[in-house]
Amino acid sequence: MVYDQHEWDKTLDTEGILRNAIRFRLVSISDLVSANSVTTNQVRELDKLAFEELRSRAYEDVGRPLGDNKKMANVHYRSYAVKKYVLSRAEGSCEACDDSAPFNTAKGDPYLETHHIRRLSDGGDDLPQWVIGVCPNCHRRAHYADDNDAFNERLKNIIADKESKIKE
Repeated sequence: MVYDQHEWDKTLDTEGILRNAIRFRLVSISDLVSANSVTTNQVRELDKLAFEELRSRAYEDVGRPLGDNKKMANVHYRSYAVKKYVLSRAEGSCEACDDSAPFNTAKGDPYLETHHIRRLSDGGDDLPQWVIGVCPNCHRRAHYADDNDAFNERLKNIIADKESKIKE
């Protein structure tokens, strides 16, 4: 559920005393899902694509339903194609520290997380050149470490280098 709006009201509390109250209107996230959101069939289709086809789809699918990448209450839509491509590009190793994924998922895939170097909440785009596949430790470092600004700058260079080599 996400916040939609609120209103002030007067209501009785549990002791029968009249009090000011705020009534929040919440909307189910599933109600916000647009026609551009990923479906089970789309996931299956993307899971079958070869690396170059996946890369092409990732650059086509910027995850912007109805021309904008966010809806009510700052719900940001992320492209499954971008995520799938970035994890494929990482080839089972953290693109920041080069360590192997710390474990495999229940499906047998190496567990890595995707990190948006230019955060969607700050107006960043959901595009492969701004997303990197990282281990959980590097992902936390990118957000919370005392050197996170410098670390994210390093990540930008890593991705730029990888993407330029793939384009060649």
